[in-house]
Amino acid sequence: ILLPRAFVRRAATDAKAQSAKLQQLRRRMRTEWLPRVLEEWDLARPEGGLPQPTAAEAGVVAHVDCSLVLGVELGVVPPALRVLRMGDTLARTLGTTAMGELPIEGSVVLGSLGSAYRRVLRSGFPSYEYFRYSFGDGSPGEFERLILPASADGKNVSHLIGVVVVSSNP
Repeated sequence: ILLPRAFVRRAATDAKAQSAKLQQLRRRMRTEWLPRVLEEWDLARPEGGLPQPTAAEAGVVAHVDCSLVLGVELGVVPPALRVLRMGDTLARTLGTTAMGELPIEGSVVLGSLGSAYRRVLRSGFPSYEYFRYSFGDGSPGEFERLILPASADGKNVSHLIGVVVVSSNP
């Protein structure tokens, strides 16, 4: 059941809850510069809304090599995700260089890309994931992903900015 009026009132009272959730995300992050990216996203957003795509991307400019920007095509059901930009380091890590080659739908490459990005699309709230994994040769590695929503109109998610940190441990 969708109750739009209830949602509006709830959103206004959830400002403190959102702030607490953002703080919780910051505390979980392991890469030392990643909390700053989330903080810059938070500062760029208007009260009760989402930041413009350019403002949200400004927070990752220092880490552009490990980031990607997805455009959201809202005219289709379910909304389609289109890769607009991918950093060189991330493209090498995923083993792809062409924009259309990133398998978003149903992918299991470094976690389920589709489900993680679609979750942020639905919620309009950042997502953070961390896990350890093994490369094909058995060597351990770590994976961190922060996904930030952005909006051209301030309300509806039109872009998703992902920051992915992949490291291998000896």
